[in-house]
Amino acid sequence: MGLVGCADVSEQDSAQGSEDGVQNTAASSSSLTSSSDLTPRTPGKSSVVFSADAVINADIELVWAILTDLPGYKDWNPWVVQAEGDLTPGGHATVQVKLNGSVQKAEHIVLVVDEPNTFCWKDAGWNALFQYGQRCRWLTAQADGTVKFHQEVLLDGPLSHIAALFYGKALQDGINSETAALKARAEAEVTP
Repeated sequence: MGLVGCADVSEQDSAQGSEDGVQNTAASSSSLTSSSDLTPRTPGKSSVVFSADAVINADIELVWAILTDLPGYKDWNPWVVQAEGDLTPGGHATVQVKLNGSVQKAEHIVLVVDEPNTFCWKDAGWNALFQYGQRCRWLTAQADGTVKFHQEVLLDGPLSHIAALFYGKALQDGINSETAALKARAEAEVTP
């Protein structure tokens, strides 16, 4: 099952999540779009959001380069162990992701590539017929030269809570490990 969350940056900054990074949303209004649209969804009544954050001591362009070098994922990413594709809006990306102890193929459609700040995709595999899954990553350059990195996995639709029951821990563990590995990789490439 390929599962990949995205909110408007202003909503993202004001979102309140639990300590483990999981957020069940109960917003009264939702700006959900059709599955053929390239606009990322915002959380709605039936959404479940998993998130991870890090402050990375590296230049934003370096972090962006690592994050968008899909073939390079195999060298540093413990969750997405292989990736390839076209990182342009509407492009397709294929990844091999570790979920619940096994490696699974996941197909995605790229939604947003706004260098060097935002990168989002949504699920495009068979599971997208039953469950909307989306993942967004945001990078924000800080005044002290660090990068604030935030990523979210959004599950949406009537089956989102069931999908979260079966895959939630694996998704949270995955984005946590990927976030830590991205930080380690970028900081290791910075010359003192």
